Amino acid sequence: IPAILPINKATDNVYFNIVVGDGTMEGNTIVGEIIIPNTNQITAVDIILKININGELNIKVVDHYNLCDIFILPSIDKSEAFGLVLIEAMACAKAVLASSLPGVREVVEAKVNGRIFKPKDVNSLALQLTYLLNDPALCHEYGKNGRAKVEQQYSWDKITADLLKIYSSNHEILPHH
Repeated sequence: IPAILPINKATDNVYFNIVVGDGTMEGNTIVGEIIIPNTNQITAVDIILKININGELNIKVVDHYNLCDIFILPSIDKSEAFGLVLIEAMACAKAVLASSLPGVREVVEAKVNGRIFKPKDVNSLALQLTYLLNDPALCHEYGKNGRAKVEQQYSWDKITADLLKIYSSNHEILPHH
């Protein structure tokens, strides 16, 4: 939230839809609330009406992806082991912006299908987001490249073929019935 507040104040044509899941962050409930770090206060003063917070997905997940131009995954630790939501956003041909974490870097190719930033670095996130917002053509290119990567590496046909290769190469260790 702190990274988007300056952008939110400075622009009239940028809207944010924040979707959070059930859970806690450093002891604070995050469902349907905005907690500004180091204050323990919920604030709506700076947020105005340009930010919509959804604690529950009351519309199809794909609709959230299709509503956005840029998908942001601001994970702060390695618990985001792979970044399935990034693959889902890329399948919808969206540019992605994500924290530079090991699993996330497997999905996001910096300056190919999105941008990465240092975890917990609000300034880096704001800078990368501003860069993307100012270049819609680049966002479109990243989205197209992300969609191609998903089709090439994460389609069910590809996953099935890879699994069959693994099973067939290890057929001697599988139990025989």
